[in-house]
Amino acid sequence: MSREQETGRSAATSPAHSGEMLTHVAQEAGYVMSGEVELTVGESTRVLKKGDGYYFDSREFHRFRNAGSTKAEIISAISPPSY
Repeated sequence: MSREQETGRSAATSPAHSGEMLTHVAQEAGYVMSGEVELTVGESTRVLKKGDGYYFDSREFHRFRNAGSTKAEIISAISPPSY
């Protein structure tokens, strides 16, 4: 029996939604499809807008938060798959 893991996903969040700080062994990259997303990695926080991309080492604590007043959507890829 084999177990497949997801390598990518898209996510949409409502305004004012904030996730918890996470950490896992992987590299993560993505693209903001719509809205504004606040990305915190370690001690650094940036607001990303439609068309912006990101890449970081997921072993650092990180969090995504909808920073705008409308729905935000990202496409994210994680390697190696850890979800």
